[in-house]
Amino acid sequence: MEKNQCTNCGTDNSTRARYCMNCGYALPNYQPEVKVEEPEKPKKKKFSAAQWIGFVVAFSVFSALGNWAFDYVVKRPMFDKAMVEMASQINESCPIMIDSDTRLDNAMAMPDNTFQYTYTLVNAEKDAIDIDSLREYLTPQITNWVKTNPDMEKFRELKVKLNYLYKDKFGVYLLTVEVTPEDYES
Repeated sequence: MEKNQCTNCGTDNSTRARYCMNCGYALPNYQPEVKVEEPEKPKKKKFSAAQWIGFVVAFSVFSALGNWAFDYVVKRPMFDKAMVEMASQINESCPIMIDSDTRLDNAMAMPDNTFQYTYTLVNAEKDAIDIDSLREYLTPQITNWVKTNPDMEKFRELKVKLNYLYKDKFGVYLLTVEVTPEDYES
């Protein structure tokens, strides 16, 4: 048992005593010797060979899929949102006459990377139109427009399918000219 020695008379006192039991002199504050042990340092984890192989395989897969993942997780939703915004901007000025016979009624972003323009032929009735001749006339013109117009460049880059839907003056469906990436890339 440890003792607290009186500095006045040298008597050993209890470590809890404040005054010497022999002479009554105030004892120095006894501070027991305390061993301070340093905490154990955490051991560094070592990866097993299987964990390293798993890491390498996962890294390789993510690297290979990186461009695809970026396109479909980041780029695609941004482009879909941009297509919706573009359609909204066009629709703010619709309906608008394109020429004396054609009115643009609206535009809309559709699923599967498709953008659609809806037109009305304001002076035409379905019964008086040869639909096949109209399709033959419109298809090369629209395809050429999509291929060459600088305003369509973003659509071409992102391989958007474009639909041009036509109705007669009563709103009756006439035809849709579809321009696919294969059409404007050839």
